[in-house]
Amino acid sequence: MASSSPFVDERTSVCDKPIILPNQEAVFGRRPRWTRIMDHGRTFWWAYLIGVASNIILIVCMVIFVGIPNTIQGLVDQATLTMDGFALSDTQSDSFMLSINATLLSPSVADSAQFHPFDGSVYLEDLPGHTPFAKVKFPRLRSAAVQAVNISEFAPIEDLGAFTTFNQWLLQNDSLRVTVSGRMRVKVPGVAKKFCVDFTKTVTMPGLRRLDGLNITQSTLALEEEHDGDDDDDDDDDDDDDDDKDGGGGGSNLFGYITVPNYSDATLEIGNVAFDTFFDNMKLGVTQVYDMTLQPGMNNNFSMRANLSRAPMLAALQQRPYCENGGKLPLRLVATSVENGDQALSYFTSALATANLTTVLDVGSGLKALELPPSVFQCSS
Repeated sequence: MASSSPFVDERTSVCDKPIILPNQEAVFGRRPRWTRIMDHGRTFWWAYLIGVASNIILIVCMVIFVGIPNTIQGLVDQATLTMDGFALSDTQSDSFMLSINATLLSPSVADSAQFHPFDGSVYLEDLPGHTPFAKVKFPRLRSAAVQAVNISEFAPIEDLGAFTTFNQWLLQNDSLRVTVSGRMRVKVPGVAKKFCVDFTKTVTMPGLRRLDGLNITQSTLALEEEHDGDDDDDDDDDDDDDDDKDGGGGGSNLFGYITVPNYSDATLEIGNVAFDTFFDNMKLGVTQVYDMTLQPGMNNNFSMRANLSRAPMLAALQQRPYCENGGKLPLRLVATSVENGDQALSYFTSALATANLTTVLDVGSGLKALELPPSVFQCSS
């Protein structure tokens, strides 16, 4: 009797091994792989969905929290800050008005990114410790290849020692490096989160070069002191001899102008400066320079007056080389005090005191104008 199974050829016996026809599956055989995959997917679809969603979220988070900040930080790092000029005005013992004109150059620009205002610390790059001497509030910056950065604000002195060192380096060196460092927030279009990036820029500034070229001009030397105010004390005449020896009287016997070069881009409101004045390591007296505000350039002229001991200068006029060069005496100036209004400015005093300022005083021309006898200008030997 023939088998009724649809999978067995009728020509075979029930004892024979079944013949699998083409494109047919044995009843007891393994299902195809794709069928098993589909069944697995229908059973665990939720797990695959969670995995895909997790990967997408991870990628988005990496882009937002790592990729975008790193990209913006790279753009900020590529930018350069150049100092066009700065000014210290309204200088006081613990603060000053700071004005900065700078240019920010960005080779790569983050389109439409908004850089929020931030506080930047200012310090000397080459001073160990990087102690800030002032803080400045940077304005809102825009996405531009070239943009001006203008700051004008009242700045308290953060550290007097660091600020004193800054003024010393500015006065004594041909150049110095100053760094501005802060942390600012950046808003990127399409992203609600604001990112924080570091802003650190170092600029090289020209220095004052020890005021090389400082010169006393249009000087007038008097044989008698001219007192600075009414003085009716009867003891003045008794003190004249002592004043002549050390220049320590209350009056003045030298008047003129002093020209101070400024090789830097800085404008410095210094004030009234008192200098101990030395010739051949001998203190002659005190020189006063008034209303000293240095502007960039070589022709800063200020009025001055001094009370100097006459005896050493007259003796020098009869010694070589001064009796041969027309009585031009080299002087050394050491600052002892700086005052701006009623404010004592120790940071300027220290800077000027360590600068070892030198100049030449044309004593010969001043004395010749007084029609002194020729013997005063003759070499003694």
